Amino acid sequence: MSTSPVPVIYEGDDFNPDTCGSMQSKADSLQPSQSSEETVVLKKKVNLLRGISIIIGTIIGAGIFISPKGILQHTGTVPTALAMWTACGILSLFGALSYAELGTSIPKSGAHYTYILEAFGPLSAFVRVWVELIIIRPASTAVISLAFGQYVLHPLFMPCGVPEIAVKITTTIGIRETHNFHQPSHQKEVSLSGLPLAFYSGMYAYAGWFYMNFVTEEVENPEKNIPRAICISMVVVTVCYILTNVAYFAVMSPEEILASDAVAV
Repeated sequence: MSTSPVPVIYEGDDFNPDTCGSMQSKADSLQPSQSSEETVVLKKKVNLLRGISIIIGTIIGAGIFISPKGILQHTGTVPTALAMWTACGILSLFGALSYAELGTSIPKSGAHYTYILEAFGPLSAFVRVWVELIIIRPASTAVISLAFGQYVLHPLFMPCGVPEIAVKITTTIGIRETHNFHQPSHQKEVSLSGLPLAFYSGMYAYAGWFYMNFVTEEVENPEKNIPRAICISMVVVTVCYILTNVAYFAVMSPEEILASDAVAV
């Protein structure tokens, strides 16, 4: 009757790996694997040019088609309206630079949510996210939807005005049902009480300068590229908006702009 040999495990200094290739020393077994120390991070692929594209692409939109009439209504004259567009661009640049400082001080993606989370805690950040989802985003989408309906129907009803019910139906089909927005009565003289409303119309057109902070962790050299991208983008957008309004005034009189609900058609 043969007996099988009993395997012997060697440890310590006497262990020879050449004699037992399938066994590991105690020191090797205690070393953590390289994969356990790896962390998941976002790749930094957003350079200066891509950052400028992000900001300009998010700012320029429905605002340039909606705001010209509102600014002219509350300023009264063409030079004052152009000056208001410039002032709104400068004010937006100041706000964007403040956000650039936040982005370089807190190098995390998420923008509003991240900054409120760092400053005030998770409860305030949680409330901010839900306000964005329930109030801010739906209201912005409603305005864009109404502009969409107005511009789609305006060529079909020229030279007559577009019925409000038709705008509502088209808006509902396009995106969602929205409330009716009433235009305030226009005025011919500059009034200090109308300037805040003119600023409001202009700032709506410049909304979106903070979107680069949503991808801060993906920006290459954010300490330099974020401020540079913001400054270049705001200058480009401001110049484009002013030139667009100059084009409006070159082919339309102020009375025609005030009488039109779709100035670009």
